[in-house]
Amino acid sequence: MKNHLIILSIAIFLCVIVPVEGEDYDNYVKDYYLNENECPLQIVDWNAWYRTDDDITFGWSDAIASPKHGNAPSVKEAGFQYDIRIKHNGNVEILAFQVNVVVFSAFEEYLDTFGIFQGAILKPGKDITRKQKAIYNGDNQFLTFFLWVDKVRDIDGKLYFADLESIKESIEKKTGFDIPLDYLKTEYVLEINSNTRFKDRVYVDVY
Repeated sequence: MKNHLIILSIAIFLCVIVPVEGEDYDNYVKDYYLNENECPLQIVDWNAWYRTDDDITFGWSDAIASPKHGNAPSVKEAGFQYDIRIKHNGNVEILAFQVNVVVFSAFEEYLDTFGIFQGAILKPGKDITRKQKAIYNGDNQFLTFFLWVDKVRDIDGKLYFADLESIKESIEKKTGFDIPLDYLKTEYVLEINSNTRFKDRVYVDVY
């Protein structure tokens, strides 16, 4: 009996001193996909975070490939990072598209608008995923994202443009913020199909 009491006491003690892992700030980030039925592309996944550290990773595979191909080692950048996945629900191959992202802070303040460009043949029924692209000087106060496919060009030359009035109305309903139409147009565009962005750069310039 005495041993049982000792074990029980230890268990109770551990329950008291062992902290329960709680949610982080990132768990409260909100993403709104403003997909339009008329658009052949749909946003199906988005994840964003802020990396506070940066480093250069140079594994054995990089060491083998780099001398042969002149590639720089893998770089993990400090700053705003994101993953995005797009699904092609249309019936014509897509040549290029652009996703626009509007960002609000934790205090419901407008932060920024940027675009994500992809130039590649995307076949009907397929999806495309891009991960961990960084925006230098990204703001770490972000909390709410609004995303939509802003422009599409198919292989036949047909163009699609999002209805910005409809996008504006959707954002205003969620935030109560009277967002000017010009805020839905990008200040800068990231190209997400570039795999050699560090190839010709000195590593200290990356930071």
